[in-house]
Amino acid sequence: MSPFIRLASLLLTLLITCEAINVNPPTAFVKITNHLSHGMVLTIHCHSGNLDLGVHAVPHNAAYSFYYEPSLLSATIVTCNFQWPGQSKYYDIYSYYRDQTKCGEDCEWEVSEECPCRWFPSQFGGSPYECESWK
Repeated sequence: MSPFIRLASLLLTLLITCEAINVNPPTAFVKITNHLSHGMVLTIHCHSGNLDLGVHAVPHNAAYSFYYEPSLLSATIVTCNFQWPGQSKYYDIYSYYRDQTKCGEDCEWEVSEECPCRWFPSQFGGSPYECESWK
């Protein structure tokens, strides 16, 4: 058997084994709270690869949340478009490699005109609040 076929067979076996024993990262819970000023409605549209989470209109001080199952074989980033009157911003609201050490399986965000800010569970230490720049 050629080295290429042997390597391809090994990789395929490894892939099937990983899926069979479910080595995927744990499901993440993501919550986004609208903290826009003047009672504005925040429109959120999130997607990851070919997964479209739809468009959601979130009233002031209300929240939109979803569960996301990261996979070792597909996209591990959820990008959202945030819109309010006169503005349209983007942000990667969930990234497995960033958030596994920042918020674990429970990522809570507050969105204002200035930026998205993440709350940290107490077990991660440091400041419980961190703001990021829009993309």
